[in-house]
Amino acid sequence: MNGASERVYDIADEVMPHEAEVAMGNTIYETVYELFKKQVAEQAPKKISLLNAETPFDDVGMDSLEKLSVAMDLEDHFDLFIPDEDVAIFTNIQDVVNYLELAIAKKAMHPVVGNLPGEAQSDQDLSDNVLSDEVLSDKSQADRIGSADSEK
Repeated sequence: MNGASERVYDIADEVMPHEAEVAMGNTIYETVYELFKKQVAEQAPKKISLLNAETPFDDVGMDSLEKLSVAMDLEDHFDLFIPDEDVAIFTNIQDVVNYLELAIAKKAMHPVVGNLPGEAQSDQDLSDNVLSDEVLSDKSQADRIGSADSEK
């Protein structure tokens, strides 16, 4: 198992029992497979028999725009944000499944908090807030240290 897959399972074990993780993984795989199968059927129907978890997207004739199209469908389906840069590194269905498992586990660990009633923050907003809080905390700490030094 590669490092990314191990991280997915470590995080998922903290969030849910193994049985729920397996069920979630199967559901994710089935959803991802069906969306990519639909895309391949539209673009290269003769290559649909080649499609499986490990088949490189290049082998079934998928280009970057087609991967982006499926990624948008996955974003809608799983209520997640998938940056274009991440989509660009997906080489096969298993890469996408591993990515989604990790993203869903992270989302479960950090539920979305709304800005205003009925308005939810995006995953990007949440990570920006965490970074902003860390920067503010560091700045406040530096200010306290600076003022303590000037009092001496």
